[in-house]
Amino acid sequence: MPDAAAGDPSTPPADPLRHHGDAEVRGAGLLDLAVNVYPGPRPGWLDAALRASLDEVGAYPDPAPAERAVAARHGVPVAHVLATAGAAEAFSLVARLRRWQRPVVVHPQFTEPHAALEQAGHRVTSVLTRPEDGFALEPAAVPHDADLVVVGNPTNPTGRLHPAADLLALRRPGRLVVVDEAFIDTVPGEAGSLAGEPLDGLVVLRSLTKHWSIPGVRAGYLLGAPDVVTALRREQVPWSVSTTATAAIEACCTVVARAEADRRARTIAAWRVHLAASLAAAGVTTLPSDTSFLLARLGEGGRERLRARGVAVRRCDTFPGLDAGWVRVAVRPPEVTDQLVRALATGAGDRPPTPPGGPVTTPVPVQPPHAPSARAGAERLAGLAVPAGALGRLGELATWLCAVQGQVPPRPLDDVRLVIFAGDHGVARHGVSAYPPDITGAMVRTFVAGRAGVNALAAAHGVRVRVLDLGVDADLDGLPAEVGAHKVRRGSGAIHLEDALTAEETQRAVAVGRGVAEQEVAAGAQLLLSGDMGIGNTTPAAALVAANLGLGASDVAEVAGRGTGVDDAGLARKREVLGAALERVGDRAADPVESLTALGSADLAATVGYLLGATHAGVPVLLDGLMSVACALVAERIAPGTAGWCVAGHRSPEPAQTLALERLGLEPLLDLGLRLGEGSGAVTAVPLLRSAVALLRDVAQLRDLVPTDA
Repeated sequence: MPDAAAGDPSTPPADPLRHHGDAEVRGAGLLDLAVNVYPGPRPGWLDAALRASLDEVGAYPDPAPAERAVAARHGVPVAHVLATAGAAEAFSLVARLRRWQRPVVVHPQFTEPHAALEQAGHRVTSVLTRPEDGFALEPAAVPHDADLVVVGNPTNPTGRLHPAADLLALRRPGRLVVVDEAFIDTVPGEAGSLAGEPLDGLVVLRSLTKHWSIPGVRAGYLLGAPDVVTALRREQVPWSVSTTATAAIEACCTVVARAEADRRARTIAAWRVHLAASLAAAGVTTLPSDTSFLLARLGEGGRERLRARGVAVRRCDTFPGLDAGWVRVAVRPPEVTDQLVRALATGAGDRPPTPPGGPVTTPVPVQPPHAPSARAGAERLAGLAVPAGALGRLGELATWLCAVQGQVPPRPLDDVRLVIFAGDHGVARHGVSAYPPDITGAMVRTFVAGRAGVNALAAAHGVRVRVLDLGVDADLDGLPAEVGAHKVRRGSGAIHLEDALTAEETQRAVAVGRGVAEQEVAAGAQLLLSGDMGIGNTTPAAALVAANLGLGASDVAEVAGRGTGVDDAGLARKREVLGAALERVGDRAADPVESLTALGSADLAATVGYLLGATHAGVPVLLDGLMSVACALVAERIAPGTAGWCVAGHRSPEPAQTLALERLGLEPLLDLGLRLGEGSGAVTAVPLLRSAVALLRDVAQLRDLVPTDA
């Protein structure tokens, strides 16, 4: 029967577990960001296969050719394959497979398996993942006596891609683990799929509905052990998988189809970067996602307001564990996302007015690195064939990498990227630096030419370098257009006399940094490094540290250092400038975003956004010297938990960096007296992280060398 909530968005659905995204848009004439079907046209070869299947509908359908194609695609015997009428039929078959004693569904996730189990007469136990943990799966939270566990991967609606190790840890004798991989084809390379794992005690479900834009065909399949597949087949209604569906399954298993699926997945990843950055710029909090939608926090009434402006997003209060403040937003091409942003902006007047004295930033915690992987990494470390504690900091790094990757052992760091944000600073013309401001533009050209100090280090250590002009006080003609594509302004204000930026420029710069990080992640970055270039930049960086530590004008001696090597007179001028800046700004410095506007710069604000974008995407960051650590301190205040995704590459001679590191709880890997900047200290530390990975991956386990008695 029709869902009443489709016509009246404020009305709770009569059966929340059976409410789906199509109910949000059916017959409503709205911009559809509620349904997760790929918006592009179907490939010609798929349309041809669908049309050709109509010539065969005079005979009863035969799923055997489709099942043979699936078996060949995954490299398994055909006895491991069952074609289904989409994932929904598979859930119904599992529910009727046996009298489950304690079936468990991990929520929030697609509600159809829960509904199917209840319809089959089972009492379902829900295990809830939590937003403060990024909806990460904790295998130990699943009751020991559960004989059925159903979990999505990536999970709808959170977008969370659980580490394969966590899913496999759910298996035990007498238990069937069902993993819904309906959206795994939206993940480039199908990373994290369990389709290639041994299938004992495991069922993997696939759906072709979303990625191939054929929700009306109802085509899918499952992989499992032969005895389970045989038992499920006995529960299946005869001829439930139509001739058209079997043709679609067969067509989507070819080499050509797999290449097209991966191309679509990479397109979705690029669109998702734009969506996440656009929502962040609009002040909307989203969670990291690995698939074709984002879970966003609009707050109470946010979905209804968007609907009134012609935009449909998926309500999430029908998913156990979520309330009406959450919505699911489908990833769409950038021009469609821009329509969503305009709709959000239309309601900007509905928001409370900015309080006197400037905005007050509400901290939004970031999901922490994966604690179960850290524990598993520590256990693996303890079992290595080395003396206990012999690896020192390398062992700590190895377990941290397990946590941030959500995998044990961690993957090799093959794709490491450094982004240098460049900009000039008004204080550089007031005697705080040993070098003239014109050096900034010259160094940007040197980075592009590959001849700077950091270029040499990056070449030696396999790190990609990208430089962006956010605020250089020059027109850098003759450089690639990408270098200046995100420029916010020419130079930043002298902070002891005026604000460094306008509020709008701060927001633009932070959004640029977020977007750049998300671009690098979408391109495959496994580790991000932040670099800087700007004569005089240690002065605003020291001011940011002072402001965000609650220090005032009388405390400038604690944060002022010699930067590029100023003499005693230069250091005295620097302290005067810092004191005047902090005195001028006053209480505004207490707000982290306001401190960027008043005391920062375009390049530093972009670095803050870059760090927020990286941690939001679940990618670790290797920090450099004062500038990146000062920005990490600001980012930590905006998004508590950011520091957990960071490691400090080196200790700078600047005292402000030491204070900020102490507040962040970070201990630098190197102490070489480096004060080059540019990201050079971080790049120099990269081999240490790669060494930590190699040790945890490749060193033998002691138990393998000294077997215990049977």
